Amino acid sequence: MWIVSWDLRRHRLVLCYLGVAIILFGAALFAVDLLEGMPHYWSFFEGPIDIAFGIVILLLSYRRGYNRKSL
Repeated sequence: MWIVSWDLRRHRLVLCYLGVAIILFGAALFAVDLLEGMPHYWSFFEGPIDIAFGIVILLLSYRRGYNRKSL
């Protein structure tokens, strides 16, 4: 992610992939935490925070692509 962050326009497709991958990983973490009986505070902070982080990456990469088209 550090390398990708240097040129956001060039690596927009990679950022979208990372955003979706992080969302899916967060959903998997959340499901595993619930199925394994982890404490609720753990379950509701580990997976959903990853999902939110993935959504932020997708939204910001979409916004960056939208600004590029409008120039």
